[in-house]
Amino acid sequence: MNDKNTRLYLIRQLIRDHEIFTQEQLLEMLKDKGYHVTQATLSRDLKFLRAGKIPFRDGRYKYVLDETARLDPEADHRPSSGEGFVSLEFAQQLALIRTLPGYANMLAIAIDRARRYELAGTIAGDDTILLIPRDGISREAVRKALQWIFPDMSDKIARS
Repeated sequence: MNDKNTRLYLIRQLIRDHEIFTQEQLLEMLKDKGYHVTQATLSRDLKFLRAGKIPFRDGRYKYVLDETARLDPEADHRPSSGEGFVSLEFAQQLALIRTLPGYANMLAIAIDRARRYELAGTIAGDDTILLIPRDGISREAVRKALQWIFPDMSDKIARS
């Protein structure tokens, strides 16, 4: 009964049926249902399910599934004022975005949804995003793509 598909189904149900604000809260709910998973496993499951966080009416961020985010009229799907973004640095041909804890998934989802040609994709942790540019794309082109995706963060991205 503790197989991955059943666990993923349960996570979807919990996110749909409850207001969940932290991974710790979700881990506790899973534990109450007999699923003992690590935070890393839960993070991978959330990414696989395309779950992310959106602003909630009291200023916190709640988890939603991709289809829920599209249907939530109160949701602002773009992070505002550079919220959560800490820095951008490059190593080899890769970009590393550092965020405040809990923000990486939301920012990575926004990057992936933008479907910019320059950006092949992302891998998100809790506070770090590995951004993979396409072959031949310059660092400046990556910065410009990110500034297009997050116009409120333009100055922070340019300074990084």
